[in-house]
Amino acid sequence: MAYLSFDEYKQMGYTKISDEDAFKKIESNTEPLFDVVTHFYYVDNDIQQDTDSTRVKFFKRALALHCDFAQESGASTPYELTQQQISSVSVGRTRIEQSGTVSNVTSGKSGIYTVAMRYLARTGLLYKGVGWL
Repeated sequence: MAYLSFDEYKQMGYTKISDEDAFKKIESNTEPLFDVVTHFYYVDNDIQQDTDSTRVKFFKRALALHCDFAQESGASTPYELTQQQISSVSVGRTRIEQSGTVSNVTSGKSGIYTVAMRYLARTGLLYKGVGWL
Protein backbone atom coordinates (compact mmCIF):
# COMPACT_ATOMS: atom_id res chain seq x y z
CA MET A 1 0.00 0.00 0.00
CA ALA A 2 1.31 3.43 -0.96
CA TYR A 3 2.25 5.91 1.73
CA LEU A 4 0.64 8.75 -0.21
CA SER A 5 -2.33 8.54 -2.56
CA PHE A 6 -2.78 10.70 -5.63
CA ASP A 7 -5.88 12.27 -4.03
CA GLU A 8 -3.89 13.18 -0.89
CA TYR A 9 -1.16 14.65 -3.08
CA LYS A 10 -3.69 16.86 -4.88
CA GLN A 11 -5.48 17.80 -1.64
CA MET A 12 -2.19 19.15 -0.28
CA GLY A 13 -2.12 21.53 -3.23
CA TYR A 14 0.56 19.85 -5.34
CA THR A 15 0.02 19.96 -9.10
CA LYS A 16 3.32 19.13 -10.85
CA ILE A 17 2.16 15.56 -11.49
CA SER A 18 -1.21 15.60 -13.21
CA ASP A 19 -1.40 11.97 -14.29
CA GLU A 20 -2.28 9.40 -11.61
CA ASP A 21 -0.26 6.59 -13.23
CA ALA A 22 2.84 8.81 -13.41
CA PHE A 23 2.31 9.75 -9.76
CA LYS A 24 2.02 6.10 -8.70
CA LYS A 25 5.29 5.26 -10.46
CA ILE A 26 7.16 8.18 -8.90
CA GLU A 27 5.66 7.56 -5.45
CA SER A 28 6.59 3.87 -5.54
CA ASN A 29 10.16 4.78 -6.57
CA THR A 30 10.33 7.30 -3.72
CA GLU A 31 9.19 4.92 -0.97
CA PRO A 32 12.46 2.93 -0.78
CA LEU A 33 14.48 6.15 -0.41
CA PHE A 34 12.26 7.22 2.48
CA ASP A 35 12.28 3.72 4.03
CA VAL A 36 16.07 3.74 4.23
CA VAL A 37 16.42 7.16 5.89
CA THR A 38 13.50 6.56 8.29
CA HIS A 39 14.88 3.17 9.32
CA PHE A 40 11.87 1.41 7.74
CA TYR A 41 9.49 2.89 10.31
CA TYR A 42 6.43 2.65 8.08
CA VAL A 43 7.43 -0.79 6.87
CA ASP A 44 7.14 -1.99 10.48
CA ASN A 45 4.25 0.33 11.46
CA ASP A 46 1.07 0.99 9.49
CA ILE A 47 0.95 4.66 8.48
CA GLN A 48 -2.86 4.52 8.52
CA GLN A 49 -2.80 3.45 12.18
CA ASP A 50 -0.20 6.01 13.34
CA THR A 51 -1.81 8.14 16.05
CA ASP A 52 0.83 10.88 15.72
CA SER A 53 -0.97 12.99 13.13
CA THR A 54 1.85 15.57 13.01
CA ARG A 55 4.42 12.89 12.13
CA VAL A 56 2.15 11.51 9.39
CA LYS A 57 1.44 15.01 8.05
CA PHE A 58 5.13 15.95 7.79
CA PHE A 59 6.06 12.54 6.35
CA LYS A 60 3.43 12.81 3.63
CA ARG A 61 4.36 16.45 2.93
CA ALA A 62 8.00 15.38 2.50
CA LEU A 63 6.92 12.57 0.19
CA ALA A 64 4.83 14.96 -1.92
CA LEU A 65 7.71 17.44 -2.14
CA HIS A 66 10.10 14.72 -3.24
CA CYS A 67 7.62 13.44 -5.83
CA ASP A 68 7.42 16.96 -7.28
CA PHE A 69 11.21 17.11 -7.28
CA ALA A 70 11.40 13.76 -9.07
CA GLN A 71 8.89 14.93 -11.66
CA GLU A 72 10.67 18.24 -12.20
CA SER A 73 14.15 16.75 -12.41
CA GLY A 74 13.12 13.70 -14.42
CA ALA A 75 14.85 11.38 -11.95
CA SER A 76 12.94 9.19 -9.51
CA THR A 77 14.99 6.03 -8.97
CA PRO A 78 18.22 6.08 -6.96
CA TYR A 79 20.22 5.31 -10.12
CA GLU A 80 18.55 8.08 -12.11
CA LEU A 81 19.18 10.51 -9.28
CA THR A 82 22.92 9.84 -9.41
CA GLN A 83 23.05 10.09 -13.22
CA GLN A 84 20.82 13.11 -13.79
CA GLN A 85 22.17 16.54 -14.70
CA ILE A 86 20.02 19.56 -13.83
CA SER A 87 20.35 23.32 -13.95
CA SER A 88 17.38 24.30 -11.79
CA VAL A 89 14.52 22.85 -9.79
CA SER A 90 11.35 24.60 -8.61
CA VAL A 91 9.17 22.96 -5.99
CA GLY A 92 6.43 25.13 -4.58
CA ARG A 93 7.90 28.53 -3.81
CA THR A 94 11.44 27.17 -3.57
CA ARG A 95 13.73 27.47 -6.59
CA ILE A 96 17.27 26.15 -6.65
CA GLU A 97 19.52 27.00 -9.57
CA GLN A 98 22.86 25.34 -10.01
CA SER A 99 24.84 23.66 -12.67
CA GLY A 100 25.67 20.09 -11.92
CA THR A 101 24.02 16.94 -10.79
CA VAL A 102 20.91 16.26 -8.79
CA SER A 103 23.23 15.59 -5.85
CA ASN A 104 23.64 19.36 -5.51
CA VAL A 105 20.02 19.63 -4.32
CA THR A 106 19.66 16.35 -2.48
CA SER A 107 20.61 15.50 1.07
CA GLY A 108 23.92 13.65 1.22
CA LYS A 109 23.83 10.35 -0.61
CA SER A 110 20.18 9.70 0.27
CA GLY A 111 18.88 11.04 -3.05
CA ILE A 112 16.09 12.83 -1.19
CA TYR A 113 15.36 16.44 -2.08
CA THR A 114 16.84 18.70 0.60
CA VAL A 115 13.59 20.50 1.42
CA ALA A 116 11.77 17.17 1.77
CA MET A 117 14.53 15.97 4.10
CA ARG A 118 13.93 18.97 6.34
CA TYR A 119 10.28 17.95 6.63
CA LEU A 120 11.37 14.40 7.47
CA ALA A 121 13.63 15.78 10.18
CA ARG A 122 10.53 17.18 11.91
CA THR A 123 9.03 13.68 12.13
CA GLY A 124 11.76 12.34 14.43
CA LEU A 125 12.16 9.36 12.10
CA LEU A 126 15.74 10.26 11.18
CA TYR A 127 16.99 9.70 14.74
CA LYS A 128 19.97 7.33 14.79
CA GLY A 129 20.77 7.25 18.49
CA VAL A 130 20.12 4.58 21.05
CA GLY A 131 16.76 4.78 22.78
CA TRP A 132 16.28 4.35 26.50
CA LEU A 133 14.42 1.28 27.62
